[in-house]
Amino acid sequence: MNDGSTSDDAGMRVLLSMELMQRLGCPVESHTVEQLASNPELVMGALVVSPPGHIPKIAGLLPPERLAVPITCSSADSHLDLIRGLDQSSLIALVSVSEYFLKTARAVLAPATGRHHSMR
Repeated sequence: MNDGSTSDDAGMRVLLSMELMQRLGCPVESHTVEQLASNPELVMGALVVSPPGHIPKIAGLLPPERLAVPITCSSADSHLDLIRGLDQSSLIALVSVSEYFLKTARAVLAPATGRHHSMR
């Protein structure tokens, strides 16, 4: 099985590929939409998965009988609940290979940290 994940952010492609590989137990390749467009052989026999925003761009690159599978991120609710439940002022550290993920995580977690906690 040859799966592919697409994203503009190289770090997010690494994260998505690793998560898919762990869940599916099969090889996963990661490519940008531009790579798929310039190398049509990459999609031959592949199950292409992508964040929903890229699906319209990918659809024209796939055979009509094969649709790209949209994937969404997990909810951050459990993480927000953990932060809200901290009794003492805390330093909350975010670590990722993806700059996009870090920016998104900061924006999502910021309201829960308030003035009581610090986030880096």
